[in-house]
Amino acid sequence: YQRRVHGVDYRGQHVLAAYQHISALDAGLVVKIDDQEIDDDVQKQGIGLLDQFNSEGNELMLHWVELDRAGRVGYRTDFGACDGCEAKEESLEVARWAVEGAEGVLRILDPNGRDVLAAYGPSESSKAGIVVTTSYSAVIAPLRKLLITLVLSAVGFIFFGVTVTFYVTFRMLSRMRHTWKSKLQLETRVTKIEELLSNMYPKAIAVRMLSGEPRIVDFLPDITCVMIDIHQFTFVTNCISAEELLELLGYTFHVMDTVADYYGVYKVKTIGDCFMGLVGLPDFFSYTEDPVAHAVHFSSGVLQAFSDIFSHPSSGDIIKKISAIKAGHRPSNAKINLPSPRSPVQNTQAASVTSGNTSTSASDRKAVASKTYCMRIGLACGPATVGILPGKTPVFDCWGPTINLAARMESSGAPSYVQCSEEIFKRSLNFPLFPYKWDKPRTVYAKGFGNVPAYFIASTLHSLPDALIQQLGLRTKFKEFFFGGVASTSAAPSRQISEVDRGRPNGETV
Repeated sequence: YQRRVHGVDYRGQHVLAAYQHISALDAGLVVKIDDQEIDDDVQKQGIGLLDQFNSEGNELMLHWVELDRAGRVGYRTDFGACDGCEAKEESLEVARWAVEGAEGVLRILDPNGRDVLAAYGPSESSKAGIVVTTSYSAVIAPLRKLLITLVLSAVGFIFFGVTVTFYVTFRMLSRMRHTWKSKLQLETRVTKIEELLSNMYPKAIAVRMLSGEPRIVDFLPDITCVMIDIHQFTFVTNCISAEELLELLGYTFHVMDTVADYYGVYKVKTIGDCFMGLVGLPDFFSYTEDPVAHAVHFSSGVLQAFSDIFSHPSSGDIIKKISAIKAGHRPSNAKINLPSPRSPVQNTQAASVTSGNTSTSASDRKAVASKTYCMRIGLACGPATVGILPGKTPVFDCWGPTINLAARMESSGAPSYVQCSEEIFKRSLNFPLFPYKWDKPRTVYAKGFGNVPAYFIASTLHSLPDALIQQLGLRTKFKEFFFGGVASTSAAPSRQISEVDRGRPNGETV
């Protein structure tokens, strides 16, 4: 057998004995050592370790506790005096737990009444216990430092995180603001480009251009073309200065543009003193009547705006100055000597095949010739081709026989008159209300067409709308307007110009 036991020897001393049977000698061997010697060695080793540990700035104390023969707890180290029995009893209770083999850590008051943190447990070598105490404040101080360090680190980390977040957010917001500003500027530029294209081209054409369509061309089966030319423009330009010429054309085309917008006439272009417009373009205007009627209303409105029945605002003072110049006479301060232009009567007779096929008398023509600033207007309707002419500067234009015929109607017409093609006249017969009086048909020679019938509009009771008059700033005398600029105070023009109302050959009026 081989065992180790605690016991009491013949001396009555507590010993640790180890015994073993020796089979060779058929005898037993017993070896013993006093518990006191073992405890002293263990205590010395523990104290040596504590001294080495305390030399590093710690405050640990080792208490060797054991039970005496009476079963009471005894301390092998001097705790000093204890002022309170409660502290004594609390310390003894921890020591008893250590002797009995319990282990743990508690915050207690040691026998000297100090607030300590005690770690207790049994001794493996003897029936004794070990209690190691240290000041509670010494344990808590590093923890507090650690806690403060952790808190400061957390605050620093949070501050760093907030700073980085703020910087990143600020940069992102700045970039977003820059992107949004750039996008807004781009949208503004795109809007301006769209507005510019809408002013330069019809809306439907502008949309197709923005979509990137490479070739834009359309055939329109029914379109009405309006051609306007300023009468005696060459003579007028040699009677005024360059600034006055610009003022004159600016105001003239401003009036035409305003009337055109009101009646849905799209201005294709202006060449010198010539205005060309189209009526009936798809997706351009919501027409309440036949586009032909809108074209006639527009032509009548332009002639009325520049007639004697209206007075112009201050912006149109140049019209008064031009009207004061007698046709065919050059002012004394003119720099260029030019021959007097032919009278409108001569121009009309040269363009007409026969001089006796119109009912407008020569006296009326002479009255018109005395009016310096007036216009000739030609109308034609029919098929035409429209599209964008490619090149360095894309231009919207129109081509076809209808456009050419409208130009011939204008060039072979008379000042202050609207000359229309036969198709315009026929279309007007189907209108329920057409407040215009037609002159008798006449035959004119049109280059490329030969001899074609043409119709003058003699007079109308359709005056400019009040909204348009206010927009132009005109003052009206509210009287019947006679094409050709003849005064309407007498009945002579009505007798001299046959009143063929809506094409009725018998001349009855409505």
